[in-house]
Amino acid sequence: MKVNVETQTEKPKQKLLKLDSFGNQKFDRYYFDPNTEKIISIRNGKNGRIRKELKSTKTTGNKLVIVLVDSENKARTINYTNLIEYCKELAEFENL
Repeated sequence: MKVNVETQTEKPKQKLLKLDSFGNQKFDRYYFDPNTEKIISIRNGKNGRIRKELKSTKTTGNKLVIVLVDSENKARTINYTNLIEYCKELAEFENL
């Protein structure tokens, strides 16, 4: 699903891919930017929309992981490399 989102610095609209689910977890606030290959969290705040680029962390086994909150407000640790590959495939399928 393609979504247009305006950034807070009045840049031109970017095409983002909404991340609805990954594996058997469902999400409602995460997007993938195919230009920068980053996961972005967009949610409503007191002064409008809050946009934040999420970063991965390394585990003791040198794997990259990212923590996302699912639609049931539970924290889920996900392999970052697998998530980015999945999002790239979706972006290619959606022609972004």
